[in-house]
Amino acid sequence: MNRRKQVKKLGWALLLGAAYAALNYLTLGLTLPGSALVVSVRPQVVIPILGGFLMGPLHGFVIGCAGNLMGDWLCGMGFVYWPFSLGNGLMGALPGTLRVYGVTRVDSVQRFSMLLLSVVAGNVIGIGLGMIIYNTLCEDSLRQLTWLFFHPIIVVNLIVSFILVPPLLYLFRRMPLSFDIRLSGSLYYLLLAIVLPLILMLSSMNYAALSSGLEGIIPAENIAKLLDGFTLDIFRYGGTIAIAAILAAVGLTFWLIQHLLSPIRSLIRAARQLKDGRLDGIDLDLLAARQDEFGKLAQVFQEAVDQVREREERLRQAIQELRVEINREQEAKQVNEITESEYFRSLSRRSQSLRARRDKNRE
Repeated sequence: MNRRKQVKKLGWALLLGAAYAALNYLTLGLTLPGSALVVSVRPQVVIPILGGFLMGPLHGFVIGCAGNLMGDWLCGMGFVYWPFSLGNGLMGALPGTLRVYGVTRVDSVQRFSMLLLSVVAGNVIGIGLGMIIYNTLCEDSLRQLTWLFFHPIIVVNLIVSFILVPPLLYLFRRMPLSFDIRLSGSLYYLLLAIVLPLILMLSSMNYAALSSGLEGIIPAENIAKLLDGFTLDIFRYGGTIAIAAILAAVGLTFWLIQHLLSPIRSLIRAARQLKDGRLDGIDLDLLAARQDEFGKLAQVFQEAVDQVREREERLRQAIQELRVEINREQEAKQVNEITESEYFRSLSRRSQSLRARRDKNRE
């Protein structure tokens, strides 16, 4: 049964790889100005990433590698860029390693941060390794490959992944909308909504200004080429800054939420101890010493716990006294039952008779 399950998962991985290939073919024309023609804007990069996270590193690698190989073949490029297919495989495999360590749901900011870092690592390591291998097979310099392949691919893939991965995880029920996820997600998408339009706006404004300023000075073909390179530079640097800002914001959000939720978690832990009757383990003195609302709440909770302790102590004493009273009543009842029995009366009569004979003999 286990082997059957593995074969079924591998079949799903190959099917997702085929979908990845088909979407690579359809998005081939969505290239960045000034970059290599094979560098396209690919929303489908989330397929190997999610496949790896949901199914495991091996399946993520199969989806990314096989899908990219098939996509290159469909696009008429053959298998010339096979090193980058290995890189696509690593893009799916590294997020899948989280599953190996038991991370199957993104239910906290910590796990969300781990997922984003695994996506970054998968892209940087995968595409970087593909570029290094490809550099040994072609005449292009490593600097040229970095400028035309590595940097644009990384920026595009990460921005697309950052936008699409969280809502898709929610649709697959792997990202519950807890308080910390809602808070971090709001800040996360707010930053994306500010930074990305700002990059596009600056790019558009500078493009128009340069185009009008250079018109008539240099040939139109050279202007177009120069502007494409300028636009790509803005996207590279702006996109890199945006990615760094997003990761920093997620890290800051994680710290902020940990700071905010720490007192709440202490109160929840104390409430569970109260529910289980473990009053001796409840200690909110440190939290109650705070001067904010959490401190006041902890003081009220501590007072309630102290009252429960006093009530339990009084109840314990009352139960002990009741037990003593019950024991006395039971003893009296048992004595009464003995003295009222026919056997006891018979013994009493015999005792009186023996006592009377003894007194008569003495006389």
